[in-house]
Amino acid sequence: MERRATKQEWFALQQAQEAYAPFFQKTKITYRDIAAESPFHLDDSGSYLETTAFAIPSDDFALAAILNSKVLWFIFKTLTPLASGGYFRMKAQYVGQLPVPECTPSARLTLADFARDAQQKAQTRLKLQTGFTRRIPDLCPPGRTPTLSNKLTEWWTLEDFAMFRSEVKKAFKSDIPLADRSDWEDWFKRDKEKIGRLTADIAAQERNIDAIIYSLFKLTSEEIHLLETVT
Repeated sequence: MERRATKQEWFALQQAQEAYAPFFQKTKITYRDIAAESPFHLDDSGSYLETTAFAIPSDDFALAAILNSKVLWFIFKTLTPLASGGYFRMKAQYVGQLPVPECTPSARLTLADFARDAQQKAQTRLKLQTGFTRRIPDLCPPGRTPTLSNKLTEWWTLEDFAMFRSEVKKAFKSDIPLADRSDWEDWFKRDKEKIGRLTADIAAQERNIDAIIYSLFKLTSEEIHLLETVT
């Protein structure tokens, strides 16, 4: 225990384990501790994780695709108890039981291509979402706290610019300045449309992945219908 100690005494808790540093710096499949849907993500940024996230030492996009499939999420929900709010705890004792089907090299390459494309589009979508969100506080008059409502933090789900403008009024007790309104409207419509297209593309790739996984598990059309009904 003395050998594994870092800057703290060997008996101190919450020590940073230097032996794990190379592992975090490599590409890995990460997932959060509590999730309401499949949370697996291939990370090549060298990020370090804290106690609310876990990782699998792998750079395999095909494995990430399998883990994110509807089949494995359905199986996972039968292994772990439901937490409050409809969430599930992604404990290793449950994740470790997930079955990974045998896969031909051709199918593995196809799965990897679909997963890589979906993840790249998801990252692009996130940049659009967060880039616009970070600018919304600029509309708050000086001297007021720019607290965003849930609808403003998910502004792309609003039906149109009129609804966005209404939410700004509610949150900041002030309208978007007339001189800036046209620019904000153009920006809102442009990024919302891009996000919509990316979301549709991601959903299409997820369907492609699920179709392959269904065949790997040899599911019948009736079983697929039942699974998609409950997931």
